[in-house]
Parts: sequence; C-alpha cells; structure tokens
Amino acid sequence: MMYVAGIVIALFISALLLVKKEKSRSDKILLGWMILQAIHIAYFYLFHTEELYNFPFLLGMQLPLPLIQGVFLYLYVASMTNQLPKKKSYLALHFIPTIAIYLYMIPFFLLSTEEKIYVFKNDGLGYEIFGAVVMAGTFCSGIIYFIWSSILLQKHKKAILNQFSDTDNISLNWLRLLTYGLGLVWILVIFSQNDIIIFAGASAFVILIGFFGIQQKDIFINSKTIGKPSFQKEEIAAPKIAEGSSDKEKYAKSGL
Repeated sequence: MMYVAGIVIALFISALLLVKKEKSRSDKILLGWMILQAIHIAYFYLFHTEELYNFPFLLGMQLPLPLIQGVFLYLYVASMTNQLPKKKSYLALHFIPTIAIYLYMIPFFLLSTEEKIYVFKNDGLGYEIFGAVVMAGTFCSGIIYFIWSSILLQKHKKAILNQFSDTDNISLNWLRLLTYGLGLVWILVIFSQNDIIIFAGASAFVILIGFFGIQQKDIFINSKTIGKPSFQKEEIAAPKIAEGSSDKEKYAKSGL
C-alpha cells in the first residue's frame, strides 16, 4: 500500500509542478526527479508482485535508475542555491555512468523474452560481475552526491547568514529535508539487503516531500506577490486662483 501511495504522491507533485506557470530551472529539475521517483517505485512494485514478467521488454530498464537519484538531488540543490555550473556540458557529465550502463546492457535487451525472465529469476545468472559493479557504483554515487549536496547547503547557509530571511529559512529547511531524507534512503541501500525495506523508505521519502511541500505552497504553486502598503503623500490639487486676488482671498475657501 505504501508503494502505491508513493507513486500517487510523486505523480501528484509532478502534476502541481507541471501546471505551475513560469517554471524556474529548479522547478523543471524537481519535476524530472519526481517523475523518476514514480517510475522507480512503480518498477519495484511490478517486480515485487511479479507483474513485471508480463512486460518483459521492461526487464533491466530499472537497473541504472538508482544512479540518477543522487544526480537529481545535486542538480536541484545546486540550482536552488545558485551554484550550478554555467556550462551545460558539465551537467551532462553526471549522466555518463547511466548512459554507459544502458549501452552495456544492449545485448541483454536483445535477448528473447524467455531468456530475460530466466536471467531475472536466477538472480542475474551470467551477469554477476556486471551486477556487482553496478551495485558498487550505486553505493559510491549515493555517498558522493549526498556529501556534495550537503557541502553546497553549508556554503549557501554561510553566504546568506548576514541576510537571513523567512524565505531563505523555508528554502534551507526544504533542501535539508530532501538531502537528509535521501541520505537516509541511501543508508538503507548500503546497510540493508532487503529491497522491500529500501523501497518502503523511498516511498516514505516521497510521502514526506508531498506533506511538507504542500505546507509550503510556494515550492509548487506560484507565490502571490503581496504589495507593501504605500505611504506616499496624496497630491492635493491646488485651487485655481484668479489673477489679482489677495492672499487672504486665495485661501478663503481652500480648507487650509
């Protein structure tokens, strides 16, 4: 049930971001991340219920997805704190491991349906070394991007320390939630071999994002600009004065 809730909330957050007008770069990154979360949890749900075997063309497609989780965390935190590299080519480098894995898996994707199912039902028979390399890369990726994102948060906090506002506090709390929440999920990945526990943690992470995100609406919905009260003096039209009138006559009916 928790997996379904995680998928639904991830899609709900994606819908809120999708309809948001004037989406920032951070909004687009978070949108992509939430879609990834929904797909990732859905894959596990289908695998856990063995429904995935009814869609054999999807087998193996989920394997590199954990590598992108840390990347999206870093990109979102860096974007929100204005610390993204200016050259877009640098950002593409973060996706090279994922692309490399998909390229390596092309021979597997070309296998027949029966062969794919056989490999999966026998714990990756014939791909043991590849699976171990991917697992090690996943561990390293999670640790590196968690530390990297935490460093960006600390730099941002120091930079705004002298000009701290309520808005800055909301942003920092929100980024801490994402960073430390995903960090806890990575702890489960590293120290638990039980996929059910890991994906239950991932689902809980998405549910927390939905709960806290809706509380601070500005993350998902266009914030309304509240105008400050204006204290400008009203200009009072001066009464027309006939030429040749005395000062006393000028102000007789002016109300001054």
